Amino acid sequence: MNRRIVFTLLSGVFYCSLVLGLAGCAPAKSTWQRAVEVAAKLAGKAPPPVEVKVESGSEQQCQAVDPVEPGTCYTPKYAGGALCQPQCIPYARCRTGSTSCQLGNTSPVQWFLCEQERGYTSAIPRPGSLLAIGIHQGHRITTGHTLFVEEVCPNPDGTYKLRVSHTNYDRRCHLEEDALVQYDPETMTADFLTGNWAPWGDDLPVQGFILQEPAPAHERRPVKAASRSPAEESHRAADKHRLPESRRAAGKAKVSESRHAPQAKSKAHAEKAAPAKAAKGQKKR
Repeated sequence: MNRRIVFTLLSGVFYCSLVLGLAGCAPAKSTWQRAVEVAAKLAGKAPPPVEVKVESGSEQQCQAVDPVEPGTCYTPKYAGGALCQPQCIPYARCRTGSTSCQLGNTSPVQWFLCEQERGYTSAIPRPGSLLAIGIHQGHRITTGHTLFVEEVCPNPDGTYKLRVSHTNYDRRCHLEEDALVQYDPETMTADFLTGNWAPWGDDLPVQGFILQEPAPAHERRPVKAASRSPAEESHRAADKHRLPESRRAAGKAKVSESRHAPQAKSKAHAEKAAPAKAAKGQKKR
């Protein structure tokens, strides 16, 4: 009986939609979608989600956060000096409201690694997420950099065009808003298309994106790990390119020893050979 009623209603919806379509007043939803919704309501269930497929080569829709006033979360203090504020992390925390992973003088790299261990990072950008740039010694990005993602626009080739805002891009805590970045999730690199980093910001290493909620498992990257803490990971990465003074001094000492080693060896050999030469001279006499 219930099946007969549902079939009758579906037939009625199809007929009405057909008449409205011929009259030029077809509803926005397709006939099948409307019929499924009616049947679902009768069964007391929510209608199933409708997947929207985008053909390759077509422009996909951009997603952005709600617009804010220019200069939001930016109150400069000692701007232009070595101890200026806000640097990139305080600005990013203010824009997102994030209070997690405060490790004490946390660097951007340490923050990302901490969030990665919590499962709050992804390789796929979202509006309102934080773009984490990794260490790049060539451009003197020694502790990483964090940027707020204002807008995400997927490209047909699988890359993304991002609109980002950040502070301390110049090590003087100045603010830059709405810079455009091309992000490639395959190579995990970013190219700055506009803004202050555009002249040199190509192929910058991307750690990923810090989210405000746990990321789906398929979007997560493996956590570097083992027994090292995020702080230790950051120090190890920096040590690959920068030796501490103690290690430099030890290296110089080894070089000095190696330079003097041949002289010391020849001197010891001469002292050892002296008695033999003296004995040989006595025999000749």
